[in-house]
Amino acid sequence: MKSRSPFLLSFFHLDLTVRFLTISLLCSLIVGTLWSQEKQQSPQISKHSLQAEQIDLTVRFFPDFDWSNVNYRSKKTFIIDFPPDFEGPPITTRDQVRLHENGMIEWLQDDMILLGTFQITKQFTLEAQFFGERIFYGSFNPTTRTFTFEGLEYVPDFEIPKVTIQTSDRLGQWVTLENSIEVKQNFDWGHALALTFAPTVAKSNFYRVLIEQQAP
Repeated sequence: MKSRSPFLLSFFHLDLTVRFLTISLLCSLIVGTLWSQEKQQSPQISKHSLQAEQIDLTVRFFPDFDWSNVNYRSKKTFIIDFPPDFEGPPITTRDQVRLHENGMIEWLQDDMILLGTFQITKQFTLEAQFFGERIFYGSFNPTTRTFTFEGLEYVPDFEIPKVTIQTSDRLGQWVTLENSIEVKQNFDWGHALALTFAPTVAKSNFYRVLIEQQAP
């Protein structure tokens, strides 16, 4: 049976006064149990925005995955081309590249889907061909954990994990934050989550983020 294991456990201090908000990040001070015994790069709080009514965090994490067997979405968004008489705000989409273990590749652009095959040419590069067309080239950057295909940069598309925010006044007893948490993928990084939640009413509190993901 598959189990859920803590993937990230880090905390930071939030000091709220009448006029300003300050933060001391203690990133990755506590790391939960990982799925394997191999050393992995510690999760990071890479970006934050603090206001009296709202906290926004970007949390990067670094799971093991096979870069050549992943679905990717482009960082860049594209406006869908509707007929001139279409009413409403512009609707955007992201290109997708889907790499499969059997060597098949799907390239989705707006409403067009190209099917083809690919082969690994070096450790982090590939060549793809879509039914007789020219060769297309792709490469994976293990540092940024991004995939570049025909000059466009992509990030892995992953299942949004369970996220829990806990708070404590003296780092003793931790209480789960009951406020609603908005969680979505941040497309600026390889594996990253954008978290938005409201702080507690206490003037000085510690917070920690617990991210869980389904074990393989």
